[in-house]
Amino acid sequence: MNNIEFHKITKRFGKLRALDGVSLEVLPGETVLLAGPNGAGKSTLINILLGLYLPDGGEIRINGSRVPVDKALKSRMGYLPENVAFSENLSGWSMMAFFARARGVKKQRMREVFDRIGLSPHAKRSISGYSKGMRQRLALGISILHEPDILILDEPTSGLDQEGLGVLWAVMEEWKEKQRMILISSHDLGLLEKRVDKFCIIRSGHLIASDGPLALRDKAALPIKVYFSLNGEDADHQPLLDRLRERFSVHEHEDTSIQINVASDEIVTLMDTVFASDSPDRAAIHSLRVMEPELEHIYEHLLESS
Repeated sequence: MNNIEFHKITKRFGKLRALDGVSLEVLPGETVLLAGPNGAGKSTLINILLGLYLPDGGEIRINGSRVPVDKALKSRMGYLPENVAFSENLSGWSMMAFFARARGVKKQRMREVFDRIGLSPHAKRSISGYSKGMRQRLALGISILHEPDILILDEPTSGLDQEGLGVLWAVMEEWKEKQRMILISSHDLGLLEKRVDKFCIIRSGHLIASDGPLALRDKAALPIKVYFSLNGEDADHQPLLDRLRERFSVHEHEDTSIQINVASDEIVTLMDTVFASDSPDRAAIHSLRVMEPELEHIYEHLLESS
């Protein structure tokens, strides 16, 4: 499967237009995150891909051609739902075996998956004794059991501790290395920021942004915060402060620190101004810290400005 494309997808529920001409594409080796407020249309889009809803307009395309969401296409998908529910009286192994038989997966692959998700010591244990994180890992294992071309993860970080997150990151990295596709719906932007190639922000059924993290930063045009820690409370920092105020916006000033907000294309000029070899102000600076806007702030800004 070379790519999967949502082309001008529209879905209505009565008078509510849940999706309004949404188009986006997932490429091989790409991880795409769907972000947006509750009720934005993320789950509706996923349910259309899973074949649970039929779109009122638009189509799903594979390699550029329209395809029905039939048994053949579904067999190439793996799905981790937001709310995981299992038969409490079954063991983890028995639960996975049920799905393995349905998908024609052999026991050797089951053993590999249990090792992959770190649940081999608990495979024969009743699911009623599993923690939320263990259930989430079991569900993740079931979703990758048949090695699908596209992995659909709905709030995958929910309930996971550091060990569980490590399992999730490893699976995502494996899928990326094998040039498979991952589509994620999540509110946990901070955890996923560095592990996603493209962010698609949906609001009220409309796709308002779809791009990589660097491009979204440029689009949002939020300032970069630069914090200077100064040497000595008694030192005269006024010359440095005056020079900075001539060219930049000094957002905050205390006895031993300065905060400056700059645009991304001003950061080099700022560093040249302060750290030029002939600058008399270099000795006044003890250290600095540069903070780019976090994805959550970019997301909130784009939602507010859309």
